[in-house]
Amino acid sequence: MKPIVVLDACTILNLLRIDDETDFLLKQLKSWTLCLPQTVYNETKLHVRSDFYPPEKNDHILVVINNEFDHRKTLDADIKNDLDEEFERLLKFSKHDKRENGELFCVALALFKSRWEEDTVTIYTDDYKATKEFREFYRHHRIGDIGDTLDLLTMLYWTTPETTFQRTAYQSFLENLRAEYCHQLKDVSDSIEDYLEKQKKSRCNDRNLLENLGKIVAGYRRSDMTQMASGIRFFQEGSRYKEVKKIVEGVDVGNVNRQMERITEHFNRMKNYPIFKVA
Repeated sequence: MKPIVVLDACTILNLLRIDDETDFLLKQLKSWTLCLPQTVYNETKLHVRSDFYPPEKNDHILVVINNEFDHRKTLDADIKNDLDEEFERLLKFSKHDKRENGELFCVALALFKSRWEEDTVTIYTDDYKATKEFREFYRHHRIGDIGDTLDLLTMLYWTTPETTFQRTAYQSFLENLRAEYCHQLKDVSDSIEDYLEKQKKSRCNDRNLLENLGKIVAGYRRSDMTQMASGIRFFQEGSRYKEVKKIVEGVDVGNVNRQMERITEHFNRMKNYPIFKVA
């Protein structure tokens, strides 16, 4: 079995960050037909570094991206040229009115690959909003499916013999993935907390600023995602606090929390219904 898959930046980075020192997951993934747009390749390199990992890990991930994904990318201009009028139809059908982002080009590339290869194509992305935006287009054209990193990890597990990919290893990677999602929120909380302390030391009396910074920090500490999301949304939707807005740019607390809950539910379900493998 050699699935055709299109990978988004968040999924590539999540998978490489939870992988072990032997690049076990990467080795299994390389047996598939991997595709990604130029925009996604650029985004992975832009966001490769995380403070939660030592510089050596970040450097290794960058090397992997250069060595393993550079030659698998398709230029955005080529994708648009290959689809011709269908690219504009994709925009209209999905009501995509944002910039031409990685998720958009993932769907466009998957559409072309499904027709050219005469096979189904799966997109893996952890962007829940993009999944909702493009899922109906995917169904309408019978391209394949859209999954996230949990789905990708599960697919790698059940398509690999048990002698190579054991259940205990699969569960360990799942735990690593849940921790990676948690790191994304902690990254934001830590940065905001540092910024909040600076404002207090400077005797800032901007009530709106201090209150919403406090919501983010307190929300994370109490695991109150509604409170944390409220504080983040205040800065994302406003234009006054540009420094804070840059910190929380692109952060979707609800999405990250949803991903962690999905893994917890998956663990609970596996107790009664383990993943069936032929070999």
